[in-house]
Amino acid sequence: MCCVLYICQKEERLDTRQTTQNGQHKMATLAKRPRIESNPELCKVLRERTDNLKMKMKDISTAAEKVNEVIDKIIKSEPTRRHPLFKSMEKLSTGSYYEGVKLSRPNEFDIMLKITFECNQKIEPAPIDESGAFYTLAFKPQIPLSVAEYIDDEGNLLAQSILTDFRTLVKEVLLSSGESVSVKKRESSSPAVTLTIPNVPEAISVDLVLALEIQQWPKEASGGMKIDNWLGIKKRQEYRSMPYYMVAKKPSQDTENNNGTWRISFSNIEKDIIINHHEREKTNCQETKCCRKPCLKLMKNLLETLKVLEPQRINEFISYHAKTALLHACTKYPSDEDWKMEELDVCFNRYVEFFQECLKNYSLLNFFIPSHNLFSKDNIPNESCDNLFKALEDQKTNDYPIFSARKLHPAIAILIQWYIGELMDFIHSFRQLLKILQEHFQSQQDVI
Repeated sequence: MCCVLYICQKEERLDTRQTTQNGQHKMATLAKRPRIESNPELCKVLRERTDNLKMKMKDISTAAEKVNEVIDKIIKSEPTRRHPLFKSMEKLSTGSYYEGVKLSRPNEFDIMLKITFECNQKIEPAPIDESGAFYTLAFKPQIPLSVAEYIDDEGNLLAQSILTDFRTLVKEVLLSSGESVSVKKRESSSPAVTLTIPNVPEAISVDLVLALEIQQWPKEASGGMKIDNWLGIKKRQEYRSMPYYMVAKKPSQDTENNNGTWRISFSNIEKDIIINHHEREKTNCQETKCCRKPCLKLMKNLLETLKVLEPQRINEFISYHAKTALLHACTKYPSDEDWKMEELDVCFNRYVEFFQECLKNYSLLNFFIPSHNLFSKDNIPNESCDNLFKALEDQKTNDYPIFSARKLHPAIAILIQWYIGELMDFIHSFRQLLKILQEHFQSQQDVI
C-alpha cells in the first residue's frame, strides 16, 4: 500500500530558499524528496469524504444571520453600553467556521469579543509557569477606571470575576430582549459563555469569549511561528506587529482556583495563516489548488469519528491539536508542490505520520509558544497518546476504512450527529459529577 511504502522512504529536503539583504527570497537548489506514487483509489475516497464535509451555502447564510443578530443585540444593548468595561467590546470572528475548515454543518461558532484599552494604558503579562501559555496581567503605569473593580491586592486583573459579570450581562440582555436563546451551564475550565440558538434542523451553539487585546508580544513567543521558509520573513514580521489576546482560562491542572490567570491566544493570526496559507502571496487556492485545508478537514473528521468509537481512550484530543500539527507540517513542507490536490492521499498520509510522530514523542509544541507542549502529561495522558497513535496507524495501514462508509441519507446523518453530541455531553457531565464527588469525599476524609 502507498502508506506503507511512504514510511520506508527517507524524506529529507534542503531549504529551498535563501534570504537576501532586503528580506526577499530567491530560490536555491532544491533537493527533491523521493516521489511517492499516488493511490488513485484512496485519493478518490478522500476527495469524496472532503466533498461530503462541505457546508451548504443556504445553511451557512441562515446560521450566520441568526448568530450575527444575537451578537449585535448583546453588543449594542443598553446594559452593555452602560458597563464601563464591556462597552468597548467588538466582534472578532475566529474559529473553524471563519477559517473555512468547519465540517458538514454550521452548527458551532466561536466569537471573540475583544476589549481594547488606551495606548497609554499598558498591560504587562507575567507568566505563571514555565509553559509560557498562562499569565497574570497588570496595568502600568496606572489602572484604568474601567477595570478598577477587577483588580486584586497585588494589582492583577481578575479573569474569572470579569467572566462572571459578563455572563450575568449576557443573561440580562437575552432575557430583556425576549430572545429564545439559552445560556449553557458554565464549565469551570472554559473561557466561554456558550449560547444555544434555536434553529432547524438543529440548534446552533455559540461560544462567546472575552479577549483582552495586547500589542507587545511576550518574550516566550520569540522562538515560535517559524514561517520564514513558508510564508516569508516579511510575513512573519507583519504578524509580529499585530496584537494578540488574553482569555480568561486557567491551566487544566490548576487546583487553587486562581482568579487572576489568563491564557494567551493568537487566534486572529491562526485564522489569517489558515486562510492565506500559500507560499507566495500572489497565489491562492483558486490559482494553485492545494490540499492543506482538505487535509485539516479530513484529520478533524477522523479524530471526531475515532473519539465517538473510542470515547474513553482518546477523548482528550480536540481539533486545535489537528490545526497545530498542520501548521507545523506546513513549515516542514513549505512548498505548494508538497500539497498538490491531485496527490491528496500522499499529502494526508504524510500529515497523519507527522501527527503520529508527535504522539509517539508526547510532544506537540504550541505553534507560537514553543515552551508550551500541548501533549505534556499535564495536558494529555501518555496512554491516550499511545491509544490514538495505534488508532491512526490502523486507519492509515488499511487506507482509512472509516472514510469508506456508504453515504447516509442527510436526515439520518443529522440524527446520528445529534445523538453523538448528546452522548458526548452526557459523558462530559458524568465525568464532572465524578470529579465533584471525589473532591467531596476527599474533603470529608480531611475533616475526619
